[in-house]
Amino acid sequence: MAEIYIQQWDAFSDVPLKGNPAAVVCRAEGLPDDLMQKIAREMNLSETAFITPSDLPDHRFHYRWFTPTSEVDFCGHATLASTFALCDQGFIELPEQGSVTFDVEAKIGTLNLTVESVDGRAKYVWIGAPIPQFDAYEGEPLWEFLAAMNLSVADLEPSLEPWAAHDRHMLFIPLKSLDVLGNIDPDFKRLTQLSEETGLSASPLTLETVESGNRVHLRFFAPGLGVDEDPVTGSANSPLGVLLFRQGVLPQDANPAEYVAEQGDFMGRPGRVRVRVHHQDGNPTAVQIGGPAAKVMDGHLYIDS
Repeated sequence: MAEIYIQQWDAFSDVPLKGNPAAVVCRAEGLPDDLMQKIAREMNLSETAFITPSDLPDHRFHYRWFTPTSEVDFCGHATLASTFALCDQGFIELPEQGSVTFDVEAKIGTLNLTVESVDGRAKYVWIGAPIPQFDAYEGEPLWEFLAAMNLSVADLEPSLEPWAAHDRHMLFIPLKSLDVLGNIDPDFKRLTQLSEETGLSASPLTLETVESGNRVHLRFFAPGLGVDEDPVTGSANSPLGVLLFRQGVLPQDANPAEYVAEQGDFMGRPGRVRVRVHHQDGNPTAVQIGGPAAKVMDGHLYIDS
C-alpha cells in the first residue's frame, strides 16, 4: 500500500468553505497519467492538481490539472491552490515581506507566477496567462446555448457582444442583469452535447454585481468536462478581462486596468478574483489573475502499490 500526501485548498477566498476547492499533490513524480485521473475522480472536485519538477530551462515546476473525467490545458483556481500548497510545504522560499516571481510549465504554455508574502507566509498569488484569441459568436449556434440555459435573446446585454475564445474552449455570453444570471436553469445534458459539437463551455456574465465597486459577475458551466458548474473559474476570468478591455468596459487610462470579478455566489461559495489587464497602444499585452487561498484539509491517499 502506497501513501500519497495531498492537500485541499479553497482558492479565491481567504476563509475556508468559500471560493473554489482544489486538491493538490505537490510530489507527483512517478505517478502515471491513468492514476492521476483516478485520483482526480476519487477527489471529485472540479480540478485536482499534480506538480513535478520541470525539465524546461528556467521553469521551476510542471503543473497539471485533471477534472474527474479528463485533463485540462489550464485551471486558474487549481494553479492558485498549487502555489499556496508549494509555499505551505516549503518548496518555495518566501521573504518575510515582499514577493517572489517564477515560471512554471503547463499544457497551455508558460505561466508566470508571483507570490506576495507577509510575515514569511504566502498571502496572495498572481497568475500571468497568455492572451487568448476571440471570435464573434452569433446566430443559431448562440441560440442553442441560450436555449440550453433556459434563456432567450431578450436576456442578452445589448451593449456587449458574445465572443468565443476557441483556444480556451469558452463562450462568453453577456446578460442584462444579475437576476437573469441567477435564474439560469441549465439543461446539463444539452450543454454537454453542445460542448461536444462546438468544443466550448458556456460562461454567462453580467456587469451587475453583488458588491458595489466590483466590475462583473459570471458563472461557468462545463458538464462536458465533468463539472456541471464551477464555483470560481480563474481560467475564465483571465480571457474575460481581455474581452472586457477590448469592448470598452475597462478604462484605458489606467495601466494595468484592474478590477474585481465575482463568482460562486449562486452556489453558496462566493469567491473574488482580481484581474489586471496590461496594455499598450490600446491593445492588451498581458493579463493576470490573483487572489488568496485557504487550506481546508491535508492527509494521505492510500493506493495499491
